Amino acid sequence: MAGLLVESKSEGSQVSFVIVGIGLNVNQSRSTLPEGATSVYATGRERHNVEHLMNSIIENMQHDYATLETPDKILNEWWTDCIHRSKNVEIQTGGQTRSGISKGIDADGSLLLEKNARTEHIMEGTLRVLNEQKASPDSMPPHPSLHAKS
Repeated sequence: MAGLLVESKSEGSQVSFVIVGIGLNVNQSRSTLPEGATSVYATGRERHNVEHLMNSIIENMQHDYATLETPDKILNEWWTDCIHRSKNVEIQTGGQTRSGISKGIDADGSLLLEKNARTEHIMEGTLRVLNEQKASPDSMPPHPSLHAKS
């Protein structure tokens, strides 16, 4: 239904800039979407005014801008509501398919993917939940307490 594209430039440990793009499938019908994709309309059968929706998103971003100073809080709130929290997932990245259990997000923004008692950091890719059964009853919190070794 939605996706984020983030581009950044850094020099050493200093970040020069970050550009964030948001993609949201709003009024597309299922027949016009790629396999596995959905839209707000396809889900709720209600058309939306794209300009009003965009303004709402921008207003929310402006309201929440100050939270960028507390990345731990952002990651923890996101992980609490994450739909793939502690679930079996598959990730398509760089022509490869990786699968395992989604265990959190690290401080660098990478997905922590656990498989065979090893944790891999995935920086980019397309994620798909493999089933609705949780991998474990308890899920680990994301960063900063979890820094797994690959």
